[in-house]
Amino acid sequence: MDIANLHVSCAIRNCEYFELLVPEEPFRFPMKDPYPIDAQGIIHVPEKIGIGVELDWNAIDRSCSHHQMSRG
Repeated sequence: MDIANLHVSCAIRNCEYFELLVPEEPFRFPMKDPYPIDAQGIIHVPEKIGIGVELDWNAIDRSCSHHQMSRG
């Protein structure tokens, strides 16, 4: 969720900072990529397709208590 919020924050013209909860692990959505934070502590918008990171679908499935498929 933080990565999706990062994209939204960067789309807002007058947004000057992005807050990330520390320690991040209890709040981190399961993803395979690390947070794109450089040595100076600056977070960068990932440039991969979609939201920019690869989600860990196995971890998501393990933590899911219920899901429902809908017909389009």
